[in-house]
Amino acid sequence: MGALVPELLRAPKAEAIRVNVKEAKRFVQEKLAKMADKYPPLSEDDEFLGGLTVKEYFSLPEEERERIWEKAHSMSIDDFEEYEP
Repeated sequence: MGALVPELLRAPKAEAIRVNVKEAKRFVQEKLAKMADKYPPLSEDDEFLGGLTVKEYFSLPEEERERIWEKAHSMSIDDFEEYEP
């Protein structure tokens, strides 16, 4: 019996990607500079999560930070809209 997709039976060809490190660094620096204009870094006194400042949040034990993070980023099934085709 033949395979539906014979290409999947063969190992993929390994292709080398050549990256000019200087160009890559320049590209990343340009993108970061553009982002910095739009999104300045938070300061210690900026509000962060759970009504806490950045400094307060990162002063908490890791377990407490994880709990606050999960609470802020969790979604329930009710958060999704019902799909109607």
